[in-house]
Amino acid sequence: MKEREGCIKTNYNSQASVEEENQFILACDVTNECNDKKQLIPMIEQTENNIRTNIDMCKADSGYHSADNLYLISDRANMFIDDPNKKRVNNENFAFYFCIRLSTGC
Repeated sequence: MKEREGCIKTNYNSQASVEEENQFILACDVTNECNDKKQLIPMIEQTENNIRTNIDMCKADSGYHSADNLYLISDRANMFIDDPNKKRVNNENFAFYFCIRLSTGC
């Protein structure tokens, strides 16, 4: 992975899917991808496989924010991805993009 100083070193990127209320780990993975953008859908699928049901709500941090992810989860209910530009617009009230049902006022 390319580091901040521009040098390339062997690093790993860990992923975890956590049940929010009890902080129980539902799925985890390690990859050598340099960012999280390609990890959201595989983590959702691994989590659903592990718990043997569909996820009814998912919140992801801004590292997962991409046009591809917004499109890929647009057919799922209650999927949120944090907006990496929220601080630029000074709007903490809308920290998460609501990826479907935009007409509901979110």
